[in-house]
Amino acid sequence: MKKLQTKEEALHVLENLPEKVLLRLAELSSNEKAQGYFSCPIKFGAVKSFLS
Repeated sequence: MKKLQTKEEALHVLENLPEKVLLRLAELSSNEKAQGYFSCPIKFGAVKSFLS
């Protein structure tokens, strides 16, 4: 998994996702608990390791 460095890189990756996946990610973005997992390095690392 490549670590994205800029917002532009992230948007480029997101625009290539299937519509259903993109909609579900957008849905999660409004959830405070989900945002906590993306903003906290430790929680995000746990999620990434779970998915690996």
